[in-house]
Amino acid sequence: MNDFRFGRFAVLLVIICSSRCASAVAETPPKPKPFIAAVWLKLGASGAKEVVIEPDPEKLKANGLTLGQLGEAVKWKRFVAGEWRISIDKNDLDLTAVAKLTVRELQAPPFTVRLRDGREVLITPSPQEIGHYVVTGEYFEQDVRNELANFSGKDPGKVHVLAMILVPGTVIPHLTEKDTMRHFSVGEPLETFAKVEVRDKPATTAR
Repeated sequence: MNDFRFGRFAVLLVIICSSRCASAVAETPPKPKPFIAAVWLKLGASGAKEVVIEPDPEKLKANGLTLGQLGEAVKWKRFVAGEWRISIDKNDLDLTAVAKLTVRELQAPPFTVRLRDGREVLITPSPQEIGHYVVTGEYFEQDVRNELANFSGKDPGKVHVLAMILVPGTVIPHLTEKDTMRHFSVGEPLETFAKVEVRDKPATTAR
């Protein structure tokens, strides 16, 4: 009889522990998706870099901010390496106080785009070429998708991308704003920044 009672007690204890552990796991909020921003390299530095911004929700809340506000503030922003201050709703903020920052090589994985005529385009970007424009791989992909959305020509590699971006120096093809002397890119063919492979649309089966 005592063994039976002990067995029931042990089972009940396991059930309670399992329930509490499951509850604790369920209550753990998911880790926010990191934001990515481009990085201006200081004079003399080489390579293409970007910064991964991993926000801490509790620290953001303590500063009166939300993930959405931070996301909007850093979207497509460029930071000078080592200078991580940003203005959000007229408030000056040191990003290192609310997020973990990691500078890394620019990431630009291959992606595919389906054209209006059914062909599929495999695009394999060159991070080094994209880095000359000081944008992220994410920005590049979005720009390419936008430019190819209504493309109906023969060679998608000839489509100009990365136009009207504020760019450094005068090496990149650009137009100069007379009043401010700022340089804005005029864009270059997609094949300048990536390997472009066009796959014919699937043949239709005759009935």
